[in-house]
Amino acid sequence: MGQFALPLVSALLLGGLLFQVILLVTGEPVTVAGIRNHLRVIGSAALGILVLPRPEAVTATPRFLAFGKGDRGRADWTDVRDITVRRSAGIDRVRVSLRDGRSVFLRAPISLLDRQFVQKTEELQDFLQTSRLNCGADTD
Repeated sequence: MGQFALPLVSALLLGGLLFQVILLVTGEPVTVAGIRNHLRVIGSAALGILVLPRPEAVTATPRFLAFGKGDRGRADWTDVRDITVRRSAGIDRVRVSLRDGRSVFLRAPISLLDRQFVQKTEELQDFLQTSRLNCGADTD
C-alpha cells in the first residue's frame, strides 16, 4: 500500500504547492480553464509516478542479502560488515556496509509508512549475527 500511497500523495502535494507558488508569483486571478489545466497536469504526474518501475525487493536468506539486480545487488553475509539505521529528512533507512568499502542504502524497509520497520531491521541484523556465529558455515 505504501508503495502506491507515498508517490501518489507526493505528486498531489507537489502539484498543489506548485499551483500555489504560481499564484503567488503571477498574482493573476484563477480561471476555471486554468484550474482544469492544473488538475490535468497533477493527474498526469500522479499516473506517471504510479507506472514507474517499483524498487527491487530486498531478500534475506541464510546465505546472502539481495537488494538489487545482478551480482552487484547481492552480498553474501560474510561480505557484510555492518547493518545500521540512518535518519535522513525524518525517515529511517537501513544502511548495509560491505567489506569492500561500499555502503548500500536499502530501498526497503523504510520507516515511513512501514509499521514493521523495526522488526524487519532486527531480522536483517539477526541474519548478520547468525552468519557471524556460523563463521560462513554452509547452511544449504
